[in-house]
Amino acid sequence: MGEYRAREYNNRQFFYRYNRYSMPSGFVYQDPVSQILTKENYGWDKLYVYEDTDNRNSYKGESYNGAAYVMMNLVAGKFRVNTGLRLESSNMVLTSYDKIYEFTSFDTKYNITQLYPSFNAAYNFDEKKLVRIAYGRSVNKQEFREVSPSVYYDFNLFSDVKGNPDLKHATIDNADLRFEYYPSAGEYATFALFYKHFANPIEWTYLDAGGSYTYTFENAKEANNFGIEADIRKELGCLGLDGFSFGLNAAYIWSKVSFDKDRSLERDRAMQGQSPYIVNASLYYDNKEIGLSAGIMYNRIGKRIVGIGRADTGSGASINNDVPDTYELPRDLLDLTVSKKISDNLSVKLKASDLLAQKVIFRQYPKFLDNSGDLHSREQTSKEFSPGSYFSFSLQLNF
Repeated sequence: MGEYRAREYNNRQFFYRYNRYSMPSGFVYQDPVSQILTKENYGWDKLYVYEDTDNRNSYKGESYNGAAYVMMNLVAGKFRVNTGLRLESSNMVLTSYDKIYEFTSFDTKYNITQLYPSFNAAYNFDEKKLVRIAYGRSVNKQEFREVSPSVYYDFNLFSDVKGNPDLKHATIDNADLRFEYYPSAGEYATFALFYKHFANPIEWTYLDAGGSYTYTFENAKEANNFGIEADIRKELGCLGLDGFSFGLNAAYIWSKVSFDKDRSLERDRAMQGQSPYIVNASLYYDNKEIGLSAGIMYNRIGKRIVGIGRADTGSGASINNDVPDTYELPRDLLDLTVSKKISDNLSVKLKASDLLAQKVIFRQYPKFLDNSGDLHSREQTSKEFSPGSYFSFSLQLNF
């Protein structure tokens, strides 16, 4: 089996410029912006848009991926064993530009050839209960944008993001022990202990860019995650609610990352992007007689690091100059879907996402010394925005 990908990214940058001699004094300080961007202010000798594109922020790339695998199944009474081995080779070529106004380029190659074993063994106590142990190795490859030295603006982060050409791929070893129970058709309950080891995990961090901070990607040395998980689906007909079913998936994770002590602010922290808990709950209704189905889904994740801070390690370093880790605070998500079959050929679907529309909040907890040398900490919101709710309505016609 194989895969080929190609990407060409051309970044064009446009800026506003104005002639201060033909515009009212101080007009750029008016608020709101809608008072500035009016038809009367536009003109070649007043307020105008000009292009100032930096070709270094564009790139193109190709990726080739090939794999072969062998698999073996063994069954002995109540034991079942499935084991396999996959050989995968990946070759990525990134073409970057090194001049602002010219398209002179250079290539960077990223090659990975690695074996990925897998093992899955189960013991069936009876037709409804079993215990399973599993192991597998996987890879998190670099994306084009993660290794390109180009800079792009992320409108969700309200910040520039720059790739890291020295970024390495991450290798993940997964192991879990799971008990599974299937009381009836369409119902199940599973409980698991799991462990994940990350070699060279890819994380977001900050790059000091002349007084401002730009997000970038870096490898930590390694990370370890331990967790417990429950996954349940229950039909609610026993409660007199025919057609209703309830689902719950919840996990609690302990995470610790090891890193270069000179590059990260914290000395003991969770892996960037890893929440300490995850909760997904759902309630579904399905009535095939009238062709109606509906579902309401709830999701919540715990506070997680979205940007790794930096310690001030320069001459005369001070804790007051440290850049603290940035955390994304928990928020509740509620989605709704309703589908109705009108006829054998026509159905309609309504989908509403993020009905609660809670704000996304990024927060920091910096420490600082006062004039007396006493250590304090404070809480500050670095970013806050509302992504809003999303609604869609669709018709499906089958011939």
